[in-house]
Amino acid sequence: MNALIFATEREAAPLIKLLSAKRISSDGDVAVFRPRSGAEHTVILISGMGRESARKAALHALDVLDSDLVINAGVSGALAAECAPQSVYAVKSAGLEGALQDRFEVEGPSWKHIEKRSLVTVDEPVFGGTRRGELEKAFDLVDMEGHAIAAACREKGVPCVLVKGVTDTASDSGRHDLASNIDFVSGEVAAAVAQGLNLKPGIGALARLSNFIRVEHTVFCLPLLFTGAWLGAERSLPAWRVVGFVFLAGLGARTLGMALNRIFDRDIDAKNVRTAGRELPSGKMSLLHAYSVAAAGLLAYLLACAGLGRVCLYLAPVPLIPLGLYSLLKRFTSLCHFGIGICLGMAPLGAYVASSGDIDFSREVLLLALYAFCWISGFDIIYALQDVEFDRKIGLKSLPAALGVRGSEAVAACVHAVGMIAAFGIWVGAGCGVLAGLVLAVAAGATLVGHLRSVPLAARFFPCSAVAGVAGALIPLIGGM
Repeated sequence: MNALIFATEREAAPLIKLLSAKRISSDGDVAVFRPRSGAEHTVILISGMGRESARKAALHALDVLDSDLVINAGVSGALAAECAPQSVYAVKSAGLEGALQDRFEVEGPSWKHIEKRSLVTVDEPVFGGTRRGELEKAFDLVDMEGHAIAAACREKGVPCVLVKGVTDTASDSGRHDLASNIDFVSGEVAAAVAQGLNLKPGIGALARLSNFIRVEHTVFCLPLLFTGAWLGAERSLPAWRVVGFVFLAGLGARTLGMALNRIFDRDIDAKNVRTAGRELPSGKMSLLHAYSVAAAGLLAYLLACAGLGRVCLYLAPVPLIPLGLYSLLKRFTSLCHFGIGICLGMAPLGAYVASSGDIDFSREVLLLALYAFCWISGFDIIYALQDVEFDRKIGLKSLPAALGVRGSEAVAACVHAVGMIAAFGIWVGAGCGVLAGLVLAVAAGATLVGHLRSVPLAARFFPCSAVAGVAGALIPLIGGM
């Protein structure tokens, strides 16, 4: 039996959701959850914070549940400068504040997908001050439970693994950083644990397909398509047949592009803790199934282009080139982020052609295409910040890997500035209406929030990018009403 011990239910929430775990009992302050499927030999325990609570949970796992492996997972602060927030580490040695003689090596299976660091457990949180200065001389990470759990396992002769995600640097801003990062970091810890234990939750075929092509992200592409078609119809509602085929083409193209991205990157994803739980590297989906999804997307796209007429069918191969190649760019150039920008920038242009029947693009649709290009390219740079160390380690190209965090954030800000200039131009061309101006302000606000470091990276990419994209696409539509 594998026992996973978390201090709080909030830290355990991503893994509880991943495994569809259900609370089965409580022993005082120790709550026990058992997965419904896919991990029958695993239980999740919530200990409560602090050494005493952690030790009680460990003893419950060892003596009552007869566990033969204990994993303490959760968040921690970073003491070492090289341990960046939102990173995940295993623990090679655990110590106790004020009692260095109690430091020992943590004995357990070696999870090679996680770098190992030393951990000190404290009774009171560390947020700057002289305590932090003393602790950082001997340890890399700090928490409030790890040593107690590892010590209990050592006494019983049971192997133990400590997996810690970094939420803050245990500095003066630690409380704020902890609150901002805890949910995202808990998700990263859950992914690392799932890979280490080879947990494969049982989910339905439709759910796997939805996760594979990220259906929820497709939604914010639809306004670009509709607005492009509306502009192509000279600012009027296109025929419903055109609207239907345009959306089918967009869905097919995005399904093809996403499937190829997952197929081409499957070996890379398997090496990255953040992406190892994806369908192909985790084994939840076969490679044949993935190719079938790509083929279905291609077929839907081509059928839609054929339904839209001869011009669209002749031009159908043009978008397929960036769709097929953009996910490969990271192997060759740090400008890879602009590949997906080209793909999204072509969406309103394609819809315009589908509606108008020619390639005599209007000024508005060209500005909308520029906005879409800048919008998604900038946010893709921000999204890549979470993999900067991984990219450098295995030699992948990206702007964060090449320029660092600050440099790549500056580039993303410049790209978004160009995008907002394009959006302003759309608004002016649409007559500077008040309602369209409010939508422009929403797009600008969402883009600005996407650059705030206090906002977790996951939220900066989604939903901030989705709001910015949808709002930007609606400016010409609302302004022209």
